[in-house]
Amino acid sequence: MAADDYEEVVSGGGLKLKGADLGKKKRKKKKSSLSTSMLDKDKSNYTELARSFIESSSSLQKQKLREEGRVTSEEPRESTSSSIGTPVNITRVEKTRAEIKFEETQKMRLLEKAKKQALKTHKDRVADFNTRLENQSEHFDIPKVGPG
Repeated sequence: MAADDYEEVVSGGGLKLKGADLGKKKRKKKKSSLSTSMLDKDKSNYTELARSFIESSSSLQKQKLREEGRVTSEEPRESTSSSIGTPVNITRVEKTRAEIKFEETQKMRLLEKAKKQALKTHKDRVADFNTRLENQSEHFDIPKVGPG
């Protein structure tokens, strides 16, 4: 065992991890800055597109409402948005008798449901749940809920 046996082995620094380049760091590429004039042009294009979109959508909505006969009044109001800056017409739509009655019945049903839930205790709800599970077929075999 002479020193000549180990001459072929190259020793050069510490251990290296697989897949990790510890010595080399990736540099982030600098983003090229756009001139302010190009940004201003883009902003003006977007505002023009937004104005045209709002005008076309409001005219379509008015047309649909006229066909249904539900338009009640139109009031021009100033928009608070700084990007658009043009007055926008807002149309008010009244609800029909059927829609009002439907909402009232929904509220009444919700109140009745809340009253039923308030009358039951937690123990009663668990018992009802367990009876419902017992009535199901064996395919839906779910363990009972409760102590024990």
